[in-house]
Amino acid sequence: MRKEIPSTAELDFDQFCEYVLPYRVGHEQVENWRLNLYTKYQHLRNSFKNDPLRLARGIYKDTDKSLVSNLTISSYPFDIPASKMQLAHCGNCKNISNYTVMALRANGIPSTIDYVTSMGNKGTSHEWVSVLIDGRFLPLEAKNQYNMSKVFRTTYSTQYKTNSDKDIHPILLDPYRIDVTDEYVKTFDIDIHLRPRTNKKHAMICTYGNNKWVPQDFGIIKNSQVRFKKIGADVLYLAMYYEDGRLIPASNPFVLQKDGGIKEITSDLSRLQTVRLSRKFPWFPTRLALVDKIRGSRFQGANHEDFSDSVNLYKVNHTPLKIETIEINDMKKYRYIRYISNSTFGAKLAEMDVFSDFGENRKKLSGKIIGYPEKSAGKPYSYFYSYEKAFDGNYETFFETFSNNVGWTGYDLGKPTQISRIRYAPKSDTNFIIPNDIYALYHWYNNQWLEIAKKVGSGEFLEIKGVPANGLYILKDLSRGKEERIFTYENGKQLWW
Repeated sequence: MRKEIPSTAELDFDQFCEYVLPYRVGHEQVENWRLNLYTKYQHLRNSFKNDPLRLARGIYKDTDKSLVSNLTISSYPFDIPASKMQLAHCGNCKNISNYTVMALRANGIPSTIDYVTSMGNKGTSHEWVSVLIDGRFLPLEAKNQYNMSKVFRTTYSTQYKTNSDKDIHPILLDPYRIDVTDEYVKTFDIDIHLRPRTNKKHAMICTYGNNKWVPQDFGIIKNSQVRFKKIGADVLYLAMYYEDGRLIPASNPFVLQKDGGIKEITSDLSRLQTVRLSRKFPWFPTRLALVDKIRGSRFQGANHEDFSDSVNLYKVNHTPLKIETIEINDMKKYRYIRYISNSTFGAKLAEMDVFSDFGENRKKLSGKIIGYPEKSAGKPYSYFYSYEKAFDGNYETFFETFSNNVGWTGYDLGKPTQISRIRYAPKSDTNFIIPNDIYALYHWYNNQWLEIAKKVGSGEFLEIKGVPANGLYILKDLSRGKEERIFTYENGKQLWW
């Protein structure tokens, strides 16, 4: 292979040993996977033999198409070998990345896995495949949408002797990786003053993960000051000590700004403000894209059961980011009211309420729930995604149909009724303010999260008075849900970190 495939022949021997030759990618069961994957992609090799990047992208496209992402497999306690990936056709991003690297290496493409232990503005890890082409590494997946603090590249060979210092968090002591953060984002070397603590040689720099601080790197302490190298910008950090299995705050939270400046975040108890909060977790592009699929849906009224005389009362022409209320100005009366999806993405509706009577005396209506497609006995999809879910009072369940399949749901009100208002919520992450849920707002003060106030959701926003200014906050829904993200509050808006 090294003689016959140009992308392999041009490698120096160390690169060949590191990124093509290894018989394992992770800790999967040892098996002879090369011949199978070499033969599988013969047609691509024939087509792109002199274009290693197109060959790499062709293999990546095939594995991406044939393997389904399944986060449930994250709890599986072993790396999955190639033969089992070919049988299961699914895995988490690490499993899929491992298999893709095997396929690339089997066809002479030097490759490895780059990863983050926790995104800088979202507390999730991620792995992806990078290939070495013309002397530089290129990631094969689309541009990352999150801010990154630290990016590492997996190696087969040991990069350094394991550090035995007990004041370094174990997650940072992986000898089979190199720091490549500056290949992905703008980085800075920063000096941070620490709260003195005896017998400490190292400090950690941490980002906020899923309800906890997560170490990203460590630095050596000199005179109560630590230098952290190659740190990603536009991320909020906290310097911490590691002691007896615990992380202990060593500084105030701070933002490493895009220009390299450091902005410390501290609550000002002498200045109290009123805040209006709309969410407990930010919108990310992938989630917005899912909610956007409800655009083009319509709410209709009719007096014929088959909706042959239907009238469009409202069309969704925007991306609804919360529970939406539609004021209906049609003075006619309708017996049948429904939501009907667009024809491209299918139904995507979590909840729907219908109201009658104008003025202050507004009455919530009910009737016989109708819809399409009908439920099918013994079919889990129909059960869990049926049109009745749009009226169960639970924003976490939803009515959904497959793409290119129109679905609809609504009420037979029993008699023609004038409609004054329709309230609806799209299928979403339910991180907006939900009526009657109990929320608690906290701020980071004195090295811990302290509660500011509790409040019951009653509208689009939570308005909370007496909040210390300039702080770092987190909003929790005590009634449901797990996703929460830290934020600051600037110019009347939540700024997520």
